[in-house]
Amino acid sequence: MSNSLRKLRRDNELYFRKCLKIRDKKARIIPFEVNDSQRRLDTIIADHYAKYPDANKRPTLYIIILKARQQGMSTFTEGVFFKAITIGLDNDSPFNKVAMVVSYDDDSAKTVNDMSWRFLQYLPDPLKPMNRPIKGKGIYFENPNREGFKENPGLQSKFIIDTANNKNAGSGYTINYLHISELAKWHDAETTMTSLMQSVPDYNAVVIVESTAMGVGGYFYDLWQNAERGENDYHALFIPWFEHNEYATPLHPDEEMVLDEDEKNLRDTYGVTLEQLKWRRETIKNKLNGDPEKFKQEYPSNAREAFLTSGRARFDTAKLERMLQKVKPGKRGSIYNKTFVAEQNGYVEMWEKPIQGRRYVIGADVSEGLATGDYSYATVWDAKTWKQVTKWRGHVDPDLYGEELDKLGRFYNEALLAVEKNNHGFTTLNTLKNLNYPNLFMMEKYDKIHDKRTEQVGFQTTRKTKPLIIDHLAYCIREGEIETNDETLIKECITYVREDDGSTNAQEGCFDDGVMASAIALFVLSNYISEYFTASETNAMSHVTKRDEHLPHALQDDQDNNASWHDL
Repeated sequence: MSNSLRKLRRDNELYFRKCLKIRDKKARIIPFEVNDSQRRLDTIIADHYAKYPDANKRPTLYIIILKARQQGMSTFTEGVFFKAITIGLDNDSPFNKVAMVVSYDDDSAKTVNDMSWRFLQYLPDPLKPMNRPIKGKGIYFENPNREGFKENPGLQSKFIIDTANNKNAGSGYTINYLHISELAKWHDAETTMTSLMQSVPDYNAVVIVESTAMGVGGYFYDLWQNAERGENDYHALFIPWFEHNEYATPLHPDEEMVLDEDEKNLRDTYGVTLEQLKWRRETIKNKLNGDPEKFKQEYPSNAREAFLTSGRARFDTAKLERMLQKVKPGKRGSIYNKTFVAEQNGYVEMWEKPIQGRRYVIGADVSEGLATGDYSYATVWDAKTWKQVTKWRGHVDPDLYGEELDKLGRFYNEALLAVEKNNHGFTTLNTLKNLNYPNLFMMEKYDKIHDKRTEQVGFQTTRKTKPLIIDHLAYCIREGEIETNDETLIKECITYVREDDGSTNAQEGCFDDGVMASAIALFVLSNYISEYFTASETNAMSHVTKRDEHLPHALQDDQDNNASWHDL
């Protein structure tokens, strides 16, 4: 092997620049110059091959890419795979290899096919292998002459292009290089992906899944979330819009920009330049009908923003993003006999131990206890500092959750425990009563039939009370009243949206268990803490005096059929 060929095999950027041609946005055929976004993907591939120089011991590389518009990730992937089956990657042989691109529809598949034939058409003659077309789309790199095939068959590698409409795509092949394009747009992604992935060997293969986001939920979203949590072997690669070097517009001489709040946040949080902000302004004005929310969908700044494509965020996402950047993990464990015991898989995450004499409030959301689906979630708040000190999150039966809350509450100085009583909450509350938990939140209710007020244990969430507690949580976040290191809670708040009918819920496919637990706890802390603790034990009065400014009028007057808070 010549030194020149060895250099091309080891250096993707060099190979692209010297050997491949692409069609640019101005319809020109130009050399393939790698951009900043593509370089990040190239680094992952190069590092993997450097880490595993022995092809026989090199585990399959899995990459999942969440992308903004037109960053060139698909083009780069096709280039890498084209190179892999024509001259080889690094020390890999190109012989008898199969590269497959599975796109989401026929039009996109045709675009890929045109790109691959353009690569071949402009490939330098010394590197151009024998080839013939595939029936349909793609290229066979083998001797097209039947008579000469036995003596010189050629590479016998294949570049196959298919669509997600083919549920049996990949069947009959061992796929060494698999590109899954725009997975979020696939109609039945799970069925097709299950079939495809069985064709990928465990060693010396590359799988690249890329897509723009199409809302929360679905196969691509789940695959991405699992990759971020480290629950699969995929490298999760997100490239924000401002890291793409083409997304900037030069300012005119002496041009000044007065930044709005969103622009200031982008500048302060991510270091976005004025040139990039100018490009953003022009894109919103000219391509997105003046809607900055659509910009977040098409050109996200972070992965969470990319998936938020329906509904409007209920809480101040700029504040939440800043909170998220400052979170610190707590200690994981469980509570036994008023003692915290460190356990890797414990349901408790603790940031501060209880302080002697300090008062705490716990809000608890109750789930069914299934191994999948909603979580039971409890958040513990310091009544003096309004800081979240602990959370409990897990899947257990409602009665066992009651036992866990009993231990948690007693550990935090017999904290005031406000349990949502809806649905399975009744079971949890019964357990707590049977355990004689000493400090359960009681909700006053007006009995119209008997014309009397009664106290009932637990917090009832209704169509009237839910807006009140969510509004209050929104106020606390917006005004910086609270402090939390709970990453899960903050992410839930980011994906909590206001629907078109005015209702508020978790974005489809997301959770709101921590949102509800914290909304209950903070509402109780703001409005009812004085009924359970003395003012000297809390800092509640500084917050209570503010509530007239931000809480709905229904809390102050008996209106709407006597629908004050105590009548709900």
